[in-house]
Amino acid sequence: MVGLFYSAVVFAAALFSFNAFAEPSPEDEHFPRHNTLFELSKEPRPVIGLVLSGGGAKGIAHVGVLKVLEEMKIPIDIIVGTSAGASVAGVYAMGMPLDEIEYRFHVMDWDKGLRDEPPRDEKAFRRKQDDYDFATDLTLGLGADGIKFRKGLIQGQQLLTILSDLTLKSAHVEDYDQFPIRYRAVASDITTGEAVAIDKGNLALAMRASMSIPGAFPPVEYEGHLLVDGGISNNLPVDVARELGAEVIIAVDISSPLLEEDDVNSLIGVVEQLTNLLTRRNVEAQIASLTPKDILITPNLEGVGSGDFERGDELVEMGATAARNHAVRLDRLRVDDKTWVAYQQKRGRNIRLTQPVDRIEIANTSAVADKFISSRIKQKVGEALNVKELERDLDQIYGLGYFELVTYDIVSKGDQNVLKINAVEKSWGPDYLRFGLQFEDNFQDDTRFSLTFHYDQTAINHLGAEWQSSMRIGSEPFIRTEFFQPLTYESTYFLSLKGEFKEQDLNIYENGYKLSEWSVNNAHADIGLGREFGNTSELRFSYQIGKVDAELEIGKELTDKIDEDLGSFIANYTYDTLDNLFLPHDGVIARAEWKASRKDVGASRDFDRASLLVGGAYSMKRYTFTGRASVSSVTKNSAGISDFVTLGGLFNLSGYGRNQFAGPDSSFLNAMVYREFGGPFIPYMLGFSYEVGNVWDNIDEASWGGMLDSYTLFAGSDTPLGPVTIAASYADSDNQAIYITIGQDLFTMF
Repeated sequence: MVGLFYSAVVFAAALFSFNAFAEPSPEDEHFPRHNTLFELSKEPRPVIGLVLSGGGAKGIAHVGVLKVLEEMKIPIDIIVGTSAGASVAGVYAMGMPLDEIEYRFHVMDWDKGLRDEPPRDEKAFRRKQDDYDFATDLTLGLGADGIKFRKGLIQGQQLLTILSDLTLKSAHVEDYDQFPIRYRAVASDITTGEAVAIDKGNLALAMRASMSIPGAFPPVEYEGHLLVDGGISNNLPVDVARELGAEVIIAVDISSPLLEEDDVNSLIGVVEQLTNLLTRRNVEAQIASLTPKDILITPNLEGVGSGDFERGDELVEMGATAARNHAVRLDRLRVDDKTWVAYQQKRGRNIRLTQPVDRIEIANTSAVADKFISSRIKQKVGEALNVKELERDLDQIYGLGYFELVTYDIVSKGDQNVLKINAVEKSWGPDYLRFGLQFEDNFQDDTRFSLTFHYDQTAINHLGAEWQSSMRIGSEPFIRTEFFQPLTYESTYFLSLKGEFKEQDLNIYENGYKLSEWSVNNAHADIGLGREFGNTSELRFSYQIGKVDAELEIGKELTDKIDEDLGSFIANYTYDTLDNLFLPHDGVIARAEWKASRKDVGASRDFDRASLLVGGAYSMKRYTFTGRASVSSVTKNSAGISDFVTLGGLFNLSGYGRNQFAGPDSSFLNAMVYREFGGPFIPYMLGFSYEVGNVWDNIDEASWGGMLDSYTLFAGSDTPLGPVTIAASYADSDNQAIYITIGQDLFTMF
């Protein structure tokens, strides 16, 4: 299944959150490249080449093989790998101590390489607000040349960040022959299908190219080639090691054998067999080329899948056991103590201290100015590189939504260390079409279905202006457009021009009985000026003008039509650090708004309204507690029907119908607890919610005795189509409801 491809990629990412790094020694003349690395006391030993195959999580076994080779004092002169093997080979070739590799492996976040997006709390504030309209990321590029698609399901932002961190102190080495152990990463040219042995350039990018599963990750451009996973063309690159001068090959094959006919009886089996077919035949051809003096190590990995990362300890031991089974043949490659100490010292001398950053360069392919990017980098010239801070800065730049990749290199230019920031514009941008699906049914009297389309033009000018337009068809349709212009490179201050037309059904109840149903049309335009405070909050001041038409659809009222003009000054502040809108684990959301409607600026009514909402989430292991409290009150004069507050619907007094209660003032409290299961790709949860609240003609009339409450049991899952929630709610003997919703997050139902 697709998960197998993803699993192979995660391993390659996961092995490399280590912090030991290598640089070449200038004493190359003492370590000949094509004969031996070390001068032996008696006769030259053969040049030993280690070849490591790809295989997803099973590549952990390579670490066990290396442990035995070091225990037996067998030095490696050449190391070549594919996919997961290329990654293990790369960090070992550059001089990373093996115990450091193993330790970092044990503390690895296995899923990080599969996450393109930075954590939500690190996204730009504007991108966070987009989440409230769209519970999925079904996005296409749109331009003059038509529709454009992503090159991969995952762009590899987090994976490349991990690899860049891993290889930071080898970044100044362009030629892989300058590593303590000569190294090659094998990838496949997606155009020709031929194997390409990468021998120079950015080491992180070479590893990334070798593990780019087609369809999962986009190809990597390298010297005129579009490179994808090397397993397609050469999963056990024995021939590459021979071309480099290896006289004895130690080959480690962790690839999967072909399945038996009885096992190819499901979609999973078919996909796994296709994966095996892509690699097995070229592996067998390479094995056939081995000579009697070469050694083939094939760990017994029966029952281990390419995604079994949690079995890391077992896999290391499986690799070590397989190597020990060849101890007799390996023993002839052992060197004496003096030679072994020299070999280890050679590798150890390549650990160098962090050097200060002498200059920062921006490599930017987008329409925004270089300063738009550099202003968000906190690293100071003349100071040592702060990797963690830089990674946070790059995550936030990537979180702006303009770039396909935002990465960094440390390169040597003369006697200077240059920090190079690479910002690659999305190949399917800069204009995007996004889709959203919303469905809700309470199995009684209310079914809602809608489709939302969002067209976003980004990076319109060098300050990063955007023009967003949205349209919803179906229940409660709307049309909305906004031009957003940052006034500084840091996007601290901004100007907003916005227009919206929306339709809403509004129910008026009294003592639990519906008196009337209104159709309300609201058209307005806003001009706003505001400030963003980092990626956590926004303060905005707006002037709004417009018109409201309300028509009586059902029931009897004193009038069957209401026409009002809008003219208001609005101030609102929003603080948002929630980590997720459907399955939040931590964070806070707070919104405060003051609205002043004035006849002097075009309104039909004079009134003031104050509103406040506070919510948050807190987790303990797999249990999460969320809460929300809100209050809204007209503090001066009276508001019209178009400005009423509503309650009712799922998690909003769930036992009652959506918008069943409407009035000038309201207060509401919700407490929820749920337990999360499964994951990380399709997690689900089971939980309980308690809601209490009501609407009032005047908030001064509010009392606990006058509150309505509701109890809800629910289950939900975050699926590729968006969040799906099933719930059963009870308010009283006359008010219960069963819900199914699609495409609605917990924090967008409020």
